[in-house]
Amino acid sequence: MGSATWDDTPAPAADNSWKMDSGADDGAWKPDEPAEENGFSADNISKHHDGDFKAADGGCRRCGEDGHFARDCHNICAACKGEGHSAENCEVNRMHAMFADMKIEEVSSDEAWNNVVAADKEKDVDDIRRAVFAYAKAFPELTLVGLEATFREADFNTFLIAKEQEVSDTHTIVNFQGKPDQKYVLSFQFSARPRRVKFSEGWPTTPEENIERLAEAGVVMDGFVQKCRNCEQIGHLASACEEEKREVVSAMTCANCNESGHRARDCQAERKTAKSGCRNCGSDEHQAKECTEPRSAEGVECKLCNEIGHFSKDCALNVCRHCQEPGHKAADCSNERVMKCRNCDAIGHMSKECKLRTDWSRVTCTQCGDKGHSYRRCKQPVKEADADAEEDGAGASGGDAGWEDAAPASGGGGGGWEDAAPAADSSGGGW
Repeated sequence: MGSATWDDTPAPAADNSWKMDSGADDGAWKPDEPAEENGFSADNISKHHDGDFKAADGGCRRCGEDGHFARDCHNICAACKGEGHSAENCEVNRMHAMFADMKIEEVSSDEAWNNVVAADKEKDVDDIRRAVFAYAKAFPELTLVGLEATFREADFNTFLIAKEQEVSDTHTIVNFQGKPDQKYVLSFQFSARPRRVKFSEGWPTTPEENIERLAEAGVVMDGFVQKCRNCEQIGHLASACEEEKREVVSAMTCANCNESGHRARDCQAERKTAKSGCRNCGSDEHQAKECTEPRSAEGVECKLCNEIGHFSKDCALNVCRHCQEPGHKAADCSNERVMKCRNCDAIGHMSKECKLRTDWSRVTCTQCGDKGHSYRRCKQPVKEADADAEEDGAGASGGDAGWEDAAPASGGGGGGWEDAAPAADSSGGGW
């Protein structure tokens, strides 16, 4: 056939003869090797084998000293993390420890106040709370009474409300100066009156009462006191309770009839048609959208006068922008339209026809939202949404040509899409 190919070499013959397993032993009996010594050593004996649980226990995990457990340690304060005293006898301002846990930044009083102003303008409760805490940290003499008075003088959106609120016996209310056992809980609100009926509980009835309460208001914090789960008393834990251990019985309440002793799936009472009932008339038979009773204004705050008991559409301060008369809206107006100037408040012409000079104190900028100038005189940068709208317009492509004037594909002629370059011709001619 010519020169040898790669498969001309014959394969070696397989050796199928029987061979003894060299790895097997001779099968004779041999004595076991000596067992490993697993007897008790000093390291295997419990440190409490003699019944002394106070000594040789490795020390307290809090302070590292021997002779007591962490629960009995009085060397590390749980409130300020200082040494030599307990949380019950701690004299350090508890608010500063809370500021550290919340990672409140360390800034000057001027910068902190600027942050309060900015947060109030944005009306973000979390930002307002952190900004106020940062200001209290930078200005230790700050009181809630003085801060609320400043808010009202500056016409802030934020209101400091001192609410009467139940606090558990293991917690306490601490003011900005670190004094515990205050009476009222501080709440950040955007209205002097509750906007919902369920929020009205514990709310001060007048601004004067709120100021009096703020003098004894603060923030709810851990009281660092022990409470027994067995006898419900303060001062010790259940492990040290001297009373007989009580049997814990879980209470079961039906979500349908509110009776105890069974679940809703086993309830024999008639099923409620609505989970929460009607918010208008209080019935459990239907929801508010199905209620046939007139809409109730009980507990409703008017958006115009902030009074309780009527809607803004029924408010005496509600003036129709069509006829300029109170008591109804423009949609319900049947009177002849009366023009009122927004510049001088005169009747008979519009602001664009007013002959008086523009009162810029009434003009609101549509760009930044501030009063005193229009968007044409605004010094703030253009909003990104407006800039994006301009870029997405007809001139965004940058040229005068439309989409049909796109450059032809490379290799193509000057014609349309039919003139695209032909596919490359292979030298072999076949696929």
